[in-house]
Amino acid sequence: MAVVTAVVAQNTHGVRSVHVPPARVLRAQLDAVSDDVIVDAVKIGMLGSTAAVAAVERWLHRVRPPIVVLDPVLHSSSGRRLLPTRALRRWDGLLSCVDLLTPNLPELATLQARFGDWHSSLLHAKDWLSGALRHADELRVGTGNGPLNHFHRGTSAATEHPRRRD
Repeated sequence: MAVVTAVVAQNTHGVRSVHVPPARVLRAQLDAVSDDVIVDAVKIGMLGSTAAVAAVERWLHRVRPPIVVLDPVLHSSSGRRLLPTRALRRWDGLLSCVDLLTPNLPELATLQARFGDWHSSLLHAKDWLSGALRHADELRVGTGNGPLNHFHRGTSAATEHPRRRD
């Protein structure tokens, strides 16, 4: 299932234009998907406005998917900023819903402001990863080296996730 959060006119030379649909359209898409299917995981990419960030955050709090991956698309490969600075201020609430963050180096530099400096950011990431490794066996997945326990700081939503809708 897919939800369109932005339409980008782009080629190998760069981004020519970006259209961010109104938040009401984004909300309607999110609701249409989650009203009809069980959402096992969510991967979030480009969110081009403060309203889009807020809409996705509210939906995540309401639907509570078991796995949420944020691959922030903050800059194009040609360097164009794709998310307004004011929208980044809204990310703290969104980041609290995310299990895995996969920024590239420029995005990591932008997201650095959350902890204030590289040292604090790296300490936070290392602490989380160490916990995910320490608690990996609690998942009891397979007989070899299993996955990280992304939910080690709280109850695993995966064990509470309904398999059917009534």
